[in-house]
Amino acid sequence: MSYGNLKSHFIRNEKLYLIAIMLFFFLFRLAYIHQFGNFDTSTFKDATCYNNYAKAVLHNPNWLTSKDFDGSVSEPVYPIFVAIIYSIFGEDNYFAVYVVQALISTILLLLLYQLTMIVVNRRLVALMSMIWAGFYLFYLRWIGEVLREVVIYFLLVLLFYQLALFFQREKLSIKHLILPSITYTLLNHTDGRYLVYAPFLIILFLINIKPFRKAVMQYILFGIMVIFLTIPRVVRNYIAYKEVIIVSELNINLSKSELSTREYLLNTAPIDSLYTTFDYKHNPNYPTEIERTKVLEGYNPNHRSNAELQAIKEGKRASKSWFGRKWYFFRLMWFPVILSDSYFPYPVGQFYQHPSVQHNILTATEYGLLLPFALLAMINGFIKRKYKYSILCLPIFIQMFIHFFAFGIVRYRVPIDGFLIILGCTGIVICLDLLYKQVRFRLPT
Repeated sequence: MSYGNLKSHFIRNEKLYLIAIMLFFFLFRLAYIHQFGNFDTSTFKDATCYNNYAKAVLHNPNWLTSKDFDGSVSEPVYPIFVAIIYSIFGEDNYFAVYVVQALISTILLLLLYQLTMIVVNRRLVALMSMIWAGFYLFYLRWIGEVLREVVIYFLLVLLFYQLALFFQREKLSIKHLILPSITYTLLNHTDGRYLVYAPFLIILFLINIKPFRKAVMQYILFGIMVIFLTIPRVVRNYIAYKEVIIVSELNINLSKSELSTREYLLNTAPIDSLYTTFDYKHNPNYPTEIERTKVLEGYNPNHRSNAELQAIKEGKRASKSWFGRKWYFFRLMWFPVILSDSYFPYPVGQFYQHPSVQHNILTATEYGLLLPFALLAMINGFIKRKYKYSILCLPIFIQMFIHFFAFGIVRYRVPIDGFLIILGCTGIVICLDLLYKQVRFRLPT
């Protein structure tokens, strides 16, 4: 069968093939849960808050108006999601939560396929993106945890998919903004950091809607709808806290500065002391100069691991400078391979042992391989004025901006990896096109 006939056959049976692919990856995710799902509550950490919040929804009639229950500090959508599953399948049924998350993660693959078809409009790229995301390590990592990551990934891609659908309409109507505004509100109420996306989203409206006045008007309407949908949560928070809090007390408190617990994030001066921050506890056992001398003499007074002993011998220290902090977390968040041990910058100073060889190989092939091709696709889209590519590029740059001023770890980058996957697969196909031009053959669209 020729490539053209194969393409025609796929188009005629597209839905059937997509269903088959999704069924395979759903079963693949169930196998992952069976092998790696976390059913040990002693290791839950953040999951404990979500779990207790979900139980409060089921058993505490005052959860809507009170802050006096365990986990109340969390944004509400994910705990309510867990509570709904518990109400159907039984309380503390973590397996049921993981299965539903596996289903959501599978639907995410279809969203990536559809988003690729809108923005790139090549089935080969769409299929590559769907399959790449299906095997993607970081999309699998949190399926078997009572954590909100899978829901965040889904809602973020769904938001930009809905905006892509909206921008391609010939006649724009306020009714077409209802679903994107609901999705964005749900995203904010799952993880409040995505409130920071709000002022940047106007860029998408300005790029994809003409004239300028019309773009601004549509953005304002979108913003008004999101604000309207957020009001009930603000009212609830005022009843519970007697303060004007957007989403949760971890986010924006209009009654006082919410930055008081995170001042170190904006501190550009050198930090000379270790202390507990809102995000991390400091390392009380950070090696002193006396201990460093002892270690160099061959002793191990605090019974440190061999890896940390080696780091001390190599003179590894926690950075105290503003640039050192920013570069450290940028590298930790975006570099596909990390080969050296280190200490988190001040004010934390925790020891960080680099990932295993197996982990580095997986991230280098699954994530790192995408980066040069994604950059190629961005440059190609800019040169050829493919304005739709802004839907893929903007969330990447927003995520980079947010965590440059905050702090970054891999877990905070993964939400935008779907966009990197699409761009990376686009870049790969661009290279294949160039290669096949040498033999006067171009991969069909």
